[in-house]
Amino acid sequence: MNPRYPKDDDLEHLPGAVRGLRSSWTGRRRDSGFLGEPIMPRAMRLLLCAALLCGADSMASARPEYVVLLHDISDGHHVILCGETLDDPLPPPGQVTPLDRILDDGEDGEGIVIIETGSKDFRFPVTSDDGRFCLDPPLEPPLDPGVYSIMWQSTSGQQAFSPARLRVLSPDYTGRVVVSDIDLTYLQTDFQSASSMARLVREDATEKQPLVGMPELYRGILAHGDTPLVFMSGSPGFFRPTLEARLALDGIRHDALILKPYGAIVKRRLKRGCVRGLVSALKEQVAYKLERLIDLHLHLPAGCGYVLLGDNSESDYVVYPVFRDLLGGDLAPETLFTRLVEQGVDEETATRIMGAAKHLVRRQGDRKVPVDIYIRRVDPAKPLGMDPNIRWHFDSYQLALGLFEQDAISKRDVRRVAAALGEGWTGDQARARSARWALEQGLITRDQMYTLVTEKELAAIERNEDWETWFEAPPTPTPPLEED
Repeated sequence: MNPRYPKDDDLEHLPGAVRGLRSSWTGRRRDSGFLGEPIMPRAMRLLLCAALLCGADSMASARPEYVVLLHDISDGHHVILCGETLDDPLPPPGQVTPLDRILDDGEDGEGIVIIETGSKDFRFPVTSDDGRFCLDPPLEPPLDPGVYSIMWQSTSGQQAFSPARLRVLSPDYTGRVVVSDIDLTYLQTDFQSASSMARLVREDATEKQPLVGMPELYRGILAHGDTPLVFMSGSPGFFRPTLEARLALDGIRHDALILKPYGAIVKRRLKRGCVRGLVSALKEQVAYKLERLIDLHLHLPAGCGYVLLGDNSESDYVVYPVFRDLLGGDLAPETLFTRLVEQGVDEETATRIMGAAKHLVRRQGDRKVPVDIYIRRVDPAKPLGMDPNIRWHFDSYQLALGLFEQDAISKRDVRRVAAALGEGWTGDQARARSARWALEQGLITRDQMYTLVTEKELAAIERNEDWETWFEAPPTPTPPLEED
């Protein structure tokens, strides 16, 4: 068996319970999620094989040689401390691929996770289970607002480790936290076929391409009031090193990267003998993302609001409004449970989410927080949905204009995003077309748009004449960037 490129016949080498899945991989099925999207069997077969490799029992070295710790953001009362214990250090950031992480399934290990405070450190003993650990300890006394280092101390010999960062927000924080999807929101990702899926797991960070203008937009968000930034994706956990490296290449500092634990899902279902529905469980996004959003808010100040960035390729435009309605008290947890079960989510998962939702509702009380939802229209043919409060956009410039209207990004950084659309006549045409749509859809008001462009440029944007006629004249030189 070649673990890098599993074939159908290679499934015979996997655990016996898994072999029964082969019959369910033929033909087309319907996903049991909210959207009922069709599953692509060959593509899912590759991804499931990778998940099974991650979920298989480790058979490598006697103890791990390298520990990776994960960033987190918290209100200072509780913190989620997670990490991975690996057999060997990963390749350099610019060269690591998801396959490298799949092939190093990790090893059991023991150690102490340390939060360095500069005075009395917090120390938590941990034991990894097949290369992973995660704990949610209360902190007493709570940590003061600031940024702390998360370190590792081995109890079984010296081990190299990758430290992480813990950001603690003030309990009185009422600003906004930006939560962003990754695929087709930040990165240009193709997962519509088996060949594209196979290519994704072989790509290193330099081969993954961000959407035009998105690195400039994220850097602008971070620079505007040091806004917290969390990435949340349904991509498998073995994509983490590659995604972390891509974010570093783009100069995007983030406070957490939340990915879907495919290996844990496979293990849990195989231990219960639940082979049926495993493919749907791996592909399902609504319950997964909703539960992660609720959990995130329960670890952050109750008064913080959100800017939620996603796309309409999967379920973001379904999940985000549900989360907003829960926070606003417009959706009862019991109603949420009924809707989840009606849409095919198993009762165990729906019950767990309902319990977390009840906790969230009790904690919020009468407190109202702003939640702004921005969804990129990847597929214009898909319906926009019935929620009038979703802000739709096609490109990074329209998104930047919407965020500028909400005072979430500066004028200077809006211009940087605009410049990424191109130079000369082509770039001017793209910017004008994009800005016109943003004005028509109400992403930005005319008064706010006027602060970004000249009166002549604004007139060109609003004019309904042929673009080629208007842009025959040399474009107006772009004014130099100005500090706020």
